[in-house]
Amino acid sequence: MVDIVSTGFVKATPRQLPATISKESIATPNITPVNVEKIKSLPKLVSLANELADQGPPVDFAKIAQVRQAIALGTYRVSPDAIAEGIMRFAGKAAG
Repeated sequence: MVDIVSTGFVKATPRQLPATISKESIATPNITPVNVEKIKSLPKLVSLANELADQGPPVDFAKIAQVRQAIALGTYRVSPDAIAEGIMRFAGKAAG
């Protein structure tokens, strides 16, 4: 519980501590062979993540060129149905 006194300072009341402390009451990390293997593979995962980040997102340059050309020629058509379907697919993934 916290009491605020008229001076603006906060006075905290002490917590109730257990009467005795046993080895069982002290939290210790659960280190098992499986956890150790995960720790050993961490540098490899970090290296892979760095490689993927350096590559950047996958880009379809041919598709970009086609869209640019269609826009320049005035033949690019927007499909409201395709846009709506894409929004619904994205919303479904975001909600799940």
